Amino acid sequence: MEKASEKVGKKVVLWCPLIGFDREQADKGVEEFLARTGFIPDGISLFVYNADFFNLHKGMDEEWTFPRDFCNYFGNPRNDIRAVQPWTNYDLRDLVKNLKAKGVETYACVMGNHLPPDEDGLQLGLFGYPCRQEFVQEHTELNMVSINEGAYLHPLKRFKDGSYYEDFFAERAAQVLADYGIDGVHLADAFCPPCVQLIEGDYSDDMLEQFLCACPTKLPASIVLPLTDKNSAGIKARAEYIWNRHRAKWIRFVTDRWERFFKKLCDRLHQDHRIVTVCNAWTSEPFEAIYRYGIDYKKLERAGVDRIYLEDQATAIYSYDPENTRFRIYEYMHMPMACKAYAPNIEYLCINYAKDSSEEGAVVNHAPCADEREIYTIAAKQYIDEKGCAPVADGYFVCLSDSVTKEEWTWIYKRYCVAFRERIGAPISATAVWSDSYGLDFLDEYIQTRKPTCHRQVSLLAKRGAVFGGSVRVENLDHASGSLFVANVDSLPQAEREKVFAYQNGALVCTLFATNKHLLPKEPDIWFEDMNEPRKELRMAVAGYTEGLIPYYAIAESLQDMQGERLTEQPQYAKEPIYWYYDLVFQKPSNGFLQATADLVRLTTGCPLWTDKPLPVSYYRLADGRIRIYAENDNPMCYQDALVRTDKKIKKIDNTTGFPVLSPKLLMPNGRIMGNMTGDSEMLERAKGFVLKTPPAGISLADITLEEEV
Repeated sequence: MEKASEKVGKKVVLWCPLIGFDREQADKGVEEFLARTGFIPDGISLFVYNADFFNLHKGMDEEWTFPRDFCNYFGNPRNDIRAVQPWTNYDLRDLVKNLKAKGVETYACVMGNHLPPDEDGLQLGLFGYPCRQEFVQEHTELNMVSINEGAYLHPLKRFKDGSYYEDFFAERAAQVLADYGIDGVHLADAFCPPCVQLIEGDYSDDMLEQFLCACPTKLPASIVLPLTDKNSAGIKARAEYIWNRHRAKWIRFVTDRWERFFKKLCDRLHQDHRIVTVCNAWTSEPFEAIYRYGIDYKKLERAGVDRIYLEDQATAIYSYDPENTRFRIYEYMHMPMACKAYAPNIEYLCINYAKDSSEEGAVVNHAPCADEREIYTIAAKQYIDEKGCAPVADGYFVCLSDSVTKEEWTWIYKRYCVAFRERIGAPISATAVWSDSYGLDFLDEYIQTRKPTCHRQVSLLAKRGAVFGGSVRVENLDHASGSLFVANVDSLPQAEREKVFAYQNGALVCTLFATNKHLLPKEPDIWFEDMNEPRKELRMAVAGYTEGLIPYYAIAESLQDMQGERLTEQPQYAKEPIYWYYDLVFQKPSNGFLQATADLVRLTTGCPLWTDKPLPVSYYRLADGRIRIYAENDNPMCYQDALVRTDKKIKKIDNTTGFPVLSPKLLMPNGRIMGNMTGDSEMLERAKGFVLKTPPAGISLADITLEEEV
């Protein structure tokens, strides 16, 4: 049986509760499991769920039976294949040994102790199944203290004796991994970071004391008084005071604390040649992770974190969202580009949601077209540096894999192999420029203005037809080619702005506040402002350097649409979203301004293929010279046609994914669309374009050979 990375070209790691295996079999069900996958995964994150797996480890001198939630997520009674089994510590050690014999790395994955106990001492999970979390009840001093929630284990806090939980955890994790022979840890949702956003907590006496020691700050006596003191302002008043008056300082403090937590953990586990992996902070791109949770990926990289699993499964997350939220395909498909550019030395595996019996979802069955779209799109995004360009994704992380059937694995694995089968030489669609000033350094400007972040702008433009092909850091611009988009060019340090405006390898489109036009070193050939915003100091503008290729009238019509909901609140006191699946607060450019910007980016790529309408279509140059088209479909109900035009002679159209089965219909010089039933090469060369049909909520790929590429 082949190793996944040998066939796919990238790693495939599985997220799997113990219920995915069978403890009653001699090999603990390893052969049966691999017979279903049909390949050897590069790794399996064994989802023992409860952080008490580490906290209350009893050693290996005696055999003992795990609590039920170690054996299946939330302690659920069954998955599609079997009922939950009473695993023991010896069973798990044998399972790890048998997986290692097959060449599979293993990681121990836990979530946080994150639900308040009821009167019986049990914690009712999100889906109604009780589980006991003893450690957090024994050490209430580690509980989260926030405005609305309690009884979370907060890993940055201290025990009653003043020692740090992080020191205890690093040593305990090292012991547990050694006892079981496991290759690393995977810290998931609610452990790193906890569920609660920084605006709500933790504002305990412990965290406040740590803050004041690290960042001496004068606070009112009532704010500093212990929360048990009747003269204390109370948790809500403390939270509001710090958030409203010392927000940036508090956020930076928390990012430093997480860096210290992971530095200790990485240093300890790396001594034993074991790895540290985490999920990104509740689906967040770099700045959002900082602002909402105090997680700075750059600092995690500096601390030594080896791998991040990126929660980019837009379809699955949307399926669970409450009312009044939206499908975030463009946010999630472009989020990995930003993460890679911000912390390029971390390995990134993108989560591909398959099914989850505990959270009751099965995208591979219920939304296969959308699942396929995510698999292919995420594999296409490129990161450009001095080595050239390479996929942002280092592979896939399958969530969850315990009950995926053999037939479902066949469907999934086939698409993994297609996704990375051809090497991309360069993106032709626009490249987004990344500056580290978009990370922690953007904090003060965001609080004062709510200026849309780089990632937010990229997502909004992609939704309007300017789908981006990759990202590049400012210092690597000499290695980029084609059209560049630079968000918030006025936020860049002067040296980086000079580097941007020295770019000569294609068109340049920049956004900035209109009042900062004086920062531009030369007059743009296209300039427009969002006149829907009456406050000029907050009005977004676009500067385009297109070498005269794009006349103003090509985008002017879109600017007539002045509709859009403006942010009218005072920016620094705007009401924050409570949950991660609601958008951060941003200034909101008008529809027309965004569409005109997207049109400008889309029309300046210099690609010999294009669409008249602003469709979600992106283009890449393959290593062998062909052009690959990724045509996406936002309509969940209907097939859609992407009419792709060209001035070049078409030599060949390769069907990449098997759909559509027939050769694409051709756009002939007389304007008619005709089917090329016989594969006539002369008819193909006379064509002025072709039609690529896309499935509902899905994607179609085609590889095009033009005359100049032969």
